[in-house]
Amino acid sequence: MKRLSVLLFLVTLLLEGMCAQEVRVRTKSGSFGIPEQKEVIVPKDITPPTIEILEPADFVKRGMKVSGGPAVVTSASSLVLRGLAKDSSGIARVFINGEEIPFKPTAQSAEFTSTRLLALGDNEIVIKVADRLGNEGIITLPVRREEEQVGGKNFALLIAIDQYDQWPRLVNPMNDARTVAEELIKSYGFTTEVLDNADRDHILSTLRRYAERKYGENDQLLIFFAGHGQFDEVLGDGYLVAKDSKLKDDIKTSYISHSNLRTVVNSIPCRHIFLVVDACFGGTFDPLIAANLRGEDEYKEVTKTEFIERKLKFKTRRYLTSGGKEYVPDGRPGQHSPFTRRFLEAFRSYGGRDGILTMNEILSFVEKVKPEPRAGEFGGNEPGSDFVFIAR
Repeated sequence: MKRLSVLLFLVTLLLEGMCAQEVRVRTKSGSFGIPEQKEVIVPKDITPPTIEILEPADFVKRGMKVSGGPAVVTSASSLVLRGLAKDSSGIARVFINGEEIPFKPTAQSAEFTSTRLLALGDNEIVIKVADRLGNEGIITLPVRREEEQVGGKNFALLIAIDQYDQWPRLVNPMNDARTVAEELIKSYGFTTEVLDNADRDHILSTLRRYAERKYGENDQLLIFFAGHGQFDEVLGDGYLVAKDSKLKDDIKTSYISHSNLRTVVNSIPCRHIFLVVDACFGGTFDPLIAANLRGEDEYKEVTKTEFIERKLKFKTRRYLTSGGKEYVPDGRPGQHSPFTRRFLEAFRSYGGRDGILTMNEILSFVEKVKPEPRAGEFGGNEPGSDFVFIAR
């Protein structure tokens, strides 16, 4: 037992000696067992600041990348721009289009706000931010300012036929329609579509396409037809003659009846529709004229003091035709029909001093044409309605 105790004591001494030797090895590199201190080198900040756009909402965070995406579109003459710049070294200066602007600094960020004036057309807003070590971050924001559009969008469908399969040829309808379309585009900003010598199915399918569209609250649609027209005394209805309409068609299946035209046009979900018909017997679009129940007092007065908002307040279903229950002249070749000639003169007045051309003013141009043009309402027209052309 005594020998075992001595043996355990010797083993213990041996282990303590080994541990002591290991400690000395670990502390050998330093004086008095203290490790040597090494110099720590901190790398210089070379990262540019990041820029986040907070307002307007159309812009998203762009970082350092110059945007090549689509421009934000506005009709306003100025833009309030608010953003946040961040950098670990702190923000020193903020510039917009070369102009230094004030900002609200924090330890590692800066919030800035600036109102920028916009020119008509394309604008670029260049934001440059510098941190305290001179690193710079830059982003470019594209903005396009468009002219403010009073009211809604304007559309025009112009149907013109001067070449017929069986009916006599006309000389002016296509020239009339194209000239009206050019004037609508150039002076009033309309989006136009011209149907050239279309057959019956093409005309009706196009009208159906317009009936399937979606329209804004104040959008307007002008439908213009120039070509042959006919009236059937037996059936008591007027008709538009398409390119493929038969010369002799007692049941009128190859024609477009005015009653059908009223139904189709009235079903188009555009709140403001103006139908213009430059064709023989065009006035029989109104069933009262077709039945000889219409008097001579056709026109409603629209005061010039009404503003566009008031004019577009009511649903519009108005028509204007180049005559009543009678034939109308085609005119001299290349010089427009008498009706379209005066119709164009109305457009080229550009609405006079206020730049707003109303139906009442159009009627003042065409009312002296012979035969007398006819105007009225159909479908769901509301009292006080109007259709306006706003000169650009």
